[in-house]
Amino acid sequence: MAADRRHIRHKRNSPRYKIETMQDNSLVQFFGIFLTLTVAVILLQLLITAHGRQQSNPNNNQNKKNDLHIRRRVQHAATGLLFTLLSCILPAKPGSIMLLVAAGILYVFHRIRLRSEPAQKIYMALFGPLLRPNEVYKLPGAFFFLIGTGFSFLFFSLDTARLALLCLSLA
Repeated sequence: MAADRRHIRHKRNSPRYKIETMQDNSLVQFFGIFLTLTVAVILLQLLITAHGRQQSNPNNNQNKKNDLHIRRRVQHAATGLLFTLLSCILPAKPGSIMLLVAAGILYVFHRIRLRSEPAQKIYMALFGPLLRPNEVYKLPGAFFFLIGTGFSFLFFSLDTARLALLCLSLA
């Protein structure tokens, strides 16, 4: 029994155990950050969409079109600035992986919503006001935004990727 305790104590003090534990903790932290950021971005989108629903006047088509463009611009700027700030906190490679995984999840959900009327209704209720008419049944621009941003941070320097993201978001 005492030998077992010494073995466990020795195992916990070994460098290999510390590396394995550190990798496990890093993975947990990575997914925690990923989930937190995903929720933050989705809440941002919902906030912008909800504000647009309250402000839009269904009788004025031109006003509705202008409102869509303003909401989309605010959404682009806010998301781009959020990702730029996050690039100052997260290392480039894990951040890129997060963005590419998020793009993959968005793609899977897109395929599901095309096959499921209830999923399409939920998606349209939540994000419909931000979509262009051609994005109702095609991949939304957010997918390409995530892919492009993910690959930019993966293949280019941080400064170049941040500049590209800010140009995309604010221009």
